[in-house]
Amino acid sequence: MPSTFPTRMCGHRARALILSFCLFLLLPLFIAATTGLITYAQEPASGTWISIGRYHPAVWGFSPDYVSDRLILIATNAGERLSVRGVYRSTDDGDTWEDSSEGLTPKKRHYYMTISFSPTFAQDQTIWLTGQKTSLDPDEAYGGMWESTDGGRSWTEIAIKGFPYREMTRRVSQTIIGMVVSPKIAEDGTMIAAAAGEGVYISKDRGRNWELLSPVKDVYNIYAAPTFPDEPFLALATTGQQVMISTDGGKTFVSSGKGLPEGMREVRGVAFSQNFARDRRMFCFGLSGLFASEDAGASWKQIAVPEGSASITAMAVTGDFETYGCIAYGTDDGRVYLSEDMGKTFNSLNAESL
Repeated sequence: MPSTFPTRMCGHRARALILSFCLFLLLPLFIAATTGLITYAQEPASGTWISIGRYHPAVWGFSPDYVSDRLILIATNAGERLSVRGVYRSTDDGDTWEDSSEGLTPKKRHYYMTISFSPTFAQDQTIWLTGQKTSLDPDEAYGGMWESTDGGRSWTEIAIKGFPYREMTRRVSQTIIGMVVSPKIAEDGTMIAAAAGEGVYISKDRGRNWELLSPVKDVYNIYAAPTFPDEPFLALATTGQQVMISTDGGKTFVSSGKGLPEGMREVRGVAFSQNFARDRRMFCFGLSGLFASEDAGASWKQIAVPEGSASITAMAVTGDFETYGCIAYGTDDGRVYLSEDMGKTFNSLNAESL
């Protein structure tokens, strides 16, 4: 799931806490089974985990100005109880949360796929949310998109257009499962979305109208290089074609799987070095391992293997991989690992002890 967290924090205690927090949010089944819907973060100085909320999150986002505003949003998934389903907001590192579901009608009924902050959030306080709607009218689309202009306190649904109508469901197919927001959206209005079962779509008016860019039906998520949009480099995680790369802003994609296991057709996530313009370094993961590329995805080498029969289910990356580089991953047996030496070694964060 596409989510944001602050960068340039490696070497600080907050950085490791956030990496651990991000990954543990991606283990909801483990959390539900062992802790009764409690989300955890780790204080690396003590090596222990602390509870930071009793919710079952699907996606989360950190403000681009997190160092100063401490804003975190989480949105619940389909497994959450209706009584607590919705969007929650914290401005104190997750110590306390307030319900921020105002405008999500019918309240408490939806579940969510993406949270995207405006790159000029400090000025415009804008956030976009996508998800799956319930309690629908007979011809209403399942997918929805909402906008907040008050820092996530309240939401207004956007009447999105341009997605195809499907006779089988008798509804428009517009479920957005991944989204890239142009760093220059104030000028170009550009968003690029991964639509479930449909492909890659582009909007040039901040999400109101969409048109098909590329019909990659098995798209799982979409990612933009730090150089985007000046360099129109995009990557897709897919359920059957491994990593797919576009160098023309999403008009065409080519499969890029050299070095990835042939049996690992599904790639679940992609990340970039902050120094991608120079080092061309990328990362991806699937069930059987974590992989790095130093040639913009043309080839890959394995840097981490899950223990025993475990599978990797989450990854987070931050750093310029010149002066610092941190990588973390989580597995489906409840373990979380962190590398603070650019992927050379990984150490357990003792999440399995919860």
